[in-house]
Amino acid sequence: MDSSHMTLPSNNMNTVNKVMTKVFFRGYATSLLTTIVALAWSMPAHGATISWSGSSSATWTTGGNWVGGTAPNNSISTSTGDFAQFFSTISGRMPNVAGTRSINGMSFSNRNWQLNNTTVGGILSVGGNGIAVASQRTVDLNTLIRVNSQSWTTTGSAILNVNQAVTEVDGGPFILTKGGGGTMNINAGFAVGTLSLAGGFTVLGANNLLGDSMSIVNTTTANLNLNGFSDSVGTLLTGSGDLALNFGSISGANSFSFADSSSLLWGDGTLLIQNFENGFDTLRFGTNSSGLTAGQLSKIQFGAGGPLAQIDGSGFVTAVPEPSTYALLALAAVGFGLIRRFRR
Repeated sequence: MDSSHMTLPSNNMNTVNKVMTKVFFRGYATSLLTTIVALAWSMPAHGATISWSGSSSATWTTGGNWVGGTAPNNSISTSTGDFAQFFSTISGRMPNVAGTRSINGMSFSNRNWQLNNTTVGGILSVGGNGIAVASQRTVDLNTLIRVNSQSWTTTGSAILNVNQAVTEVDGGPFILTKGGGGTMNINAGFAVGTLSLAGGFTVLGANNLLGDSMSIVNTTTANLNLNGFSDSVGTLLTGSGDLALNFGSISGANSFSFADSSSLLWGDGTLLIQNFENGFDTLRFGTNSSGLTAGQLSKIQFGAGGPLAQIDGSGFVTAVPEPSTYALLALAAVGFGLIRRFRR
């Protein structure tokens, strides 16, 4: 197996699908996390590893643009789908899918890359070996993408810009794991069964980009930066690592809503709420006070070392007021009472 992409993670789709049917029940939440962690680092088989050269043009399907003279098979299959390696290119030619194609996986290294698709509605389907971006490199995905269960890994300071919509191939729901310490910028619609945050930073680029029913899972310490935007998703399942939910902007009113997550058994990590403006920003779980359990609320913290959380009758989660706040309110009430008494 080619050592140039031995670190590419993925998932066994049959196992993932069996677990996904059970994700909404508390007793199976741990099984989902275990499955994601265990399978995220497995490497499914694939066909040949084929390297891009761009010798002839920018067109993906032209054999002369690939080392060896043959373009990758048009398949996401683990047995026949090839793996595309983007390391160098002639005259700076960036690959152009120019239609609808399939690939088992891709890696990008050695320079910054743009993966384009000049065909309106053209789609690149990516199989179980996913996408890997080497450290200090930036990749722009300028094509519609369809996926099954897989990992997108941004190593070190790598940046992956998702500039066109991401959806699933048939047969889902699937799990897409964002791994590595780098950044994934979501600048277009992003709708998979589960987005698993396993490191680094995931940053939103506009309002309402995430799938309304897409579950969020964090298996290790990770960051979800709303970047001042608002969105709503499915359930949240936390793992052993902390998840920073950064509202990202200290001006304006931003909102983020999860579905009722009370049936899921959260891990030991903390959900750390950052840059949240009380009275302006809103965080919601479900539509009533049962959207989270008391145990889950105890794992939410507003700011590092800040107060814990409470949930109201409409599912809105806010920071528990500090004792000093209660004291000030009580003092104000006493003062108001004295004023009224004096006026009488």
